[in-house]
Amino acid sequence: MLGSLLLTFIIFWSSSTFSAAPIVAAFEQDKDITLLKFTRADKRIANNIKKIYKLSKRNLLNKTLIYYLHKDIIKNKNFSYLSEWSKSLRKISRTNNLHRINKICIKIKKQDSKDLLLQHLFDTALENCKLKYFDLLSAQVNKNKLKKKELSFIFEDFSQSEIQKFETKFIELLENSTRLKYNYKLLSDSIISKIQDQSLAPSKELIKAINVTPSFTRYLQTQDLESNLTQKIFYGEFKKLKDITFNLLNKNAPREEIISANKNFYDYYKNVANYLPKKKAIATILSLSKSFSRRSYFEQAQIGFRLVIEKDSYNFEDAVFNLMWTHYSQKDYDLALETIDQNIKSHSTLASN
Repeated sequence: MLGSLLLTFIIFWSSSTFSAAPIVAAFEQDKDITLLKFTRADKRIANNIKKIYKLSKRNLLNKTLIYYLHKDIIKNKNFSYLSEWSKSLRKISRTNNLHRINKICIKIKKQDSKDLLLQHLFDTALENCKLKYFDLLSAQVNKNKLKKKELSFIFEDFSQSEIQKFETKFIELLENSTRLKYNYKLLSDSIISKIQDQSLAPSKELIKAINVTPSFTRYLQTQDLESNLTQKIFYGEFKKLKDITFNLLNKNAPREEIISANKNFYDYYKNVANYLPKKKAIATILSLSKSFSRRSYFEQAQIGFRLVIEKDSYNFEDAVFNLMWTHYSQKDYDLALETIDQNIKSHSTLASN
């Protein structure tokens, strides 16, 4: 096609982002290729396609330019074969409805052209469509409850290359969803499921944004992650669970909510204790336990103080005193004295050995 040949020269020979060789090779067999003549209108359309193509590679869709280009393409016999592509771009640039953009993306994805140039334009349009879909989804993710079918499009081609290509959009989506716990959990669980099913390697930035579950923790432990990176990721989630518990405690939330949050905190600790920076983790546990004690949640405080006594010689005396004080505050004076006596004896025995 004359239009395809002109585009090959104008767009791809001037662009370092695409190899024109396969397309040019298709035309080299035509002995009369040098005799082809292009009209001024042909050149104008080709140059406008070049502008739109370069902008689209930066995810910038100029509505006005696309509108006039589409009109020109329909009227031009050499470029009319591109009308479906220009119509798709026009729809992407004009649509701000999540359901409609999803349908547009699906239609573009079904395009399968033998013309390499046209197929490349459709592939770029599909990327633009996906980015628009991400943006629209991010705009509503902290307002409305998501439906699983609304996520199916961005997850159906989930792969290592897709993660890398759309990583910032996945992170933005997760960060915007934190205000609605259901949406955040749904997104996190969907990403985790895809990563584990396909044995993918997520970046540390994506891992930080995800709601790390025990199963995902075990998955990460099997990966060849750098030791200090692993500690940082796991400690970040550990600290987040501590802050959730402390905030519930601080605002006098219902008792069962506080106890449940504290259980989640210690369950997570048991799963990842070997991958946490020990000194920081123990200090975090000690701090939270003191907060429980000050608010008369003595049983919850005792869990932490006992763990510190068992794990850490540096904070041993502090933990023993605070554990004793919880028993004293409960008027269990015998157990308070026994706490001091037993722990000092065991500590002395360990020190002598």
